[in-house]
Amino acid sequence: MIFLFEEKIGEKKRMDLELRNCLGFGKLWGLKIYISMGFNLRKKYNFKNLPKIMLKKIDENIENKVINLYQLKVAAVQKNKLDNEMKKLKLTNCYRWKRHLQKLPVRGQRTKTNARTQKARRGKRKALPIPGKKKK
Repeated sequence: MIFLFEEKIGEKKRMDLELRNCLGFGKLWGLKIYISMGFNLRKKYNFKNLPKIMLKKIDENIENKVINLYQLKVAAVQKNKLDNEMKKLKLTNCYRWKRHLQKLPVRGQRTKTNARTQKARRGKRKALPIPGKKKK
């Protein structure tokens, strides 16, 4: 099993295609990074055929090229950033966080007539039993 930026990589697929998928870039950026690492476009490389030393070099090169040269954000970095923002909202206990928890629109949209998708995702609410009250 090969991991690159905390994501699994298919060993049998072509290397340039897998780089695109795991990094979360489009075709153009994937090819630029692939070529800048010194690979030929006409030859098809798989991760399975490469030695482990080469894989470590690829990991270091990608990190250097992506973050420093191109100033791009990798999908894993974006996920971490989003998680940190949600944690910050939770710690401050703000209104936006409460709306996220209730799965309602966050940015001030009305909910009486709109917000069908948010309400549909929420599912039907079950009535909670009142403690001490007997059922008929």
